[in-house]
Amino acid sequence: MADGLMVVFLGICSIQDVRRREISRRILAVGSVAAVLMQVCTRKLEYWDFALGIAVGLALLGIAFATREALGYGDGLAVLAMGMFAGGCRALEILLLAFGMAALVSGGCLALKKAKRNDSLPFLPFLTAAAVICMALEGG
Repeated sequence: MADGLMVVFLGICSIQDVRRREISRRILAVGSVAAVLMQVCTRKLEYWDFALGIAVGLALLGIAFATREALGYGDGLAVLAMGMFAGGCRALEILLLAFGMAALVSGGCLALKKAKRNDSLPFLPFLTAAAVICMALEGG
């Protein structure tokens, strides 16, 4: 159930990221509260894994700050909520796969001259796709 909620949350964030290039604070807050409530009710994750999931999101927020939002704060907050749903180890797997997919698509766009070097792509669709792929590979 937590995986399903996580994918719905990421899907909603992806739609907003594509359409508006920003993610609603309300959606981010609802997703974070849902992740905490899911953990409290189900105790799916060990506390250290839950904390590591938060740390992954905080690290991305630090990257957003350091790069003056080359990677946005909304992306970092979405990863923070995703980390609370998935746990730190899975969040890292999902994040690395999402970065890899984004790099491949960006490289393809550059090679085909469909984008310039300074153009940007919304990141949340890659994160959502990576989460679905990881869930499929795990069998659930």
